[in-house]
Amino acid sequence: MVHIEQIELAESNSCSADAGAHMRVEAMLRALHGKGLDSPIPGLPNLGNTCFMNAVLQCLLNTPGEFLEALTAFVGPRPVGLTHKGFLGSCFAKLVEEYGSKDTTPASSWTSFFDTGRGTLSSNSTALKSLKSAMAEIDPRYGGCQQQDAYEFLGTLLEGLDENLGALFSAQFMQSTSPNDSTIRSVCGVTTYATRFCHGCGQIFTVDRTTDTAIRLPLLSAAAQMDEAERLKEESQPISLQELLDHMQASEDIEDYDCDRCREIAAQDDCPHVPRFKRSMVSQRCGLISETKDILQVALYRFLNVIDKNGNFSAVKVKRQVKIPTVLSLPTGEYRLYGVVSHLGQNLTHGHYIAAVRSLRDHQWYDCDDSMVKPICMRNLYTVSEISSTRPNADPFILFYHRFQGDMEMLS
Repeated sequence: MVHIEQIELAESNSCSADAGAHMRVEAMLRALHGKGLDSPIPGLPNLGNTCFMNAVLQCLLNTPGEFLEALTAFVGPRPVGLTHKGFLGSCFAKLVEEYGSKDTTPASSWTSFFDTGRGTLSSNSTALKSLKSAMAEIDPRYGGCQQQDAYEFLGTLLEGLDENLGALFSAQFMQSTSPNDSTIRSVCGVTTYATRFCHGCGQIFTVDRTTDTAIRLPLLSAAAQMDEAERLKEESQPISLQELLDHMQASEDIEDYDCDRCREIAAQDDCPHVPRFKRSMVSQRCGLISETKDILQVALYRFLNVIDKNGNFSAVKVKRQVKIPTVLSLPTGEYRLYGVVSHLGQNLTHGHYIAAVRSLRDHQWYDCDDSMVKPICMRNLYTVSEISSTRPNADPFILFYHRFQGDMEMLS
């Protein structure tokens, strides 16, 4: 028999745990937004070719709005029934907490590359190491010390966090979640679709509707990706982000299309002099955007596998200059740039990743190169303008935008 005293003690311990978790959440969010900290953002130590991870994390850790608030669900004791799927979310929440509470000063933050003082998380940071280990559980590639693709890392991390949030909800409320119930995509989702106009029956069809966490834009045309001379020609010509979006959505004709509507019309027509069904031509537009959430991520994909003169595949980097607006206007909303992951070097395996990010603490822009964090004195980042890079020889790779509602919010 359970005594009343035991019940009261259990309830008291539960309340204490809930109160402690609530205080941690409040402290984490307060630190992230700079309340009580008169300082720039901390750096992240390189754990062995983890610049790709650090650059992405700096942008995510300074994401405005509901993204970080959603991840506070992992703060506190893990509910009964939660499997190992909650490990990644818990590690990320601890990293957010450690990062947000880290006080920095110019003397400690803007010094040597390997600074492990107050200006950067310690190289012994258990939160960062645990996150790396949790990522390795999802994909073994992240367990080693080889350079990886920052965009692929971002996608794997967000998918893992989304799965974790679903598992956490199921464990807390003993209720399974629908595949359409995506917490991450409700914050940083972008829904695209394609249309097809059939020249035979005159019908317009909507197909391939999907919601992802980012828009991926190739920097070259399909023809240039297959021809070296055309690739070098296009690569030498600067292009704007809006032009890349327009090219992605441009109409293309597809011959010999098997149209279901044309087939239905042919089957219903009994006149002997009317020709039987025949395939038609359709005009297709892909990548049309129907909905965007508060966070918009755009990948300027710079790495291609091309066929060399010997018929072998080789990886090349596209260094085409892109004009990036600090304020992006879409039919679905107005977005302000707050983070840029850039790649330095000639190829993926021997390059280096950095981030430029607008701090949640003081709304200033900083250049984040692993442990080293320095302010960026670039006027265009603070105005309605455009940039091509945040540092010489750095090629922007992933862009992070946040929706704003009006002029005052944009300027804050």
